[in-house]
Amino acid sequence: LVINNNYNPTDVTATYPRSTVQETYDAIQTDLAYAISNMTTGELEDTFTPIVKKGKRMNLLSANMLMSRLALYRKDWPTSIEYAQKAQDLINTYAADIQETARANPSPNGDDQNDSSIFQLVFDTSSSLGINSLVSYWGEAGQYRQFFATKEFYDIIPSSDGRKNGTTMYKFLDYLYDTPRPYIAKKVGNSPLMDIILIRKAEIDFNIIESTYYQNPIQARTLLNSWVNANRDSSYNSTST
Repeated sequence: LVINNNYNPTDVTATYPRSTVQETYDAIQTDLAYAISNMTTGELEDTFTPIVKKGKRMNLLSANMLMSRLALYRKDWPTSIEYAQKAQDLINTYAADIQETARANPSPNGDDQNDSSIFQLVFDTSSSLGINSLVSYWGEAGQYRQFFATKEFYDIIPSSDGRKNGTTMYKFLDYLYDTPRPYIAKKVGNSPLMDIILIRKAEIDFNIIESTYYQNPIQARTLLNSWVNANRDSSYNSTST
């Protein structure tokens, strides 16, 4: 990536070197640390929306989870655990409505309807770019309008394949400028508008468990067993489909 912290809008011909992967992650970590340090819990007295409310705003809760995720990528296990725990503490103190087991639907209908969501992109019918809406970017409901499949690729898929049968995952697009016409790659078949969850409650526990595993596998197994026991579907059994 090109990372430039000294951008001059009048110098339109300036070029900048590409950064290494190490430098890119360093820059992301620095920006996250700066953001977290400027989001204080002092704003929580009224609605605590800027800090921990689930949904479509970046806040202290989601920033801590991004830092935990970044540390996990970098194999910095203690830091991943540290920030995941900070996120858990925020939920325990300020956001009891973010629940791990309630409606763990990966693509909920409507705005803020998933109790496990820490941060999501809202897919609604508004085309205003002033809010966090995906419809204006993706076009039609449930479809990745910028992702196309060629007819050649579509023809390779057997008719018995669920992705093709009834155009479940691919919809023919009679697009003016393409010959042959492409197919839209769809996200969830013919389902209605769907929010796209990027961070959910369970990631807090999974980051802690995974990071713990590389330091203490036995402890990680205990944590995982406890999580499964606490969150399993009580109606499920080993013979169920």
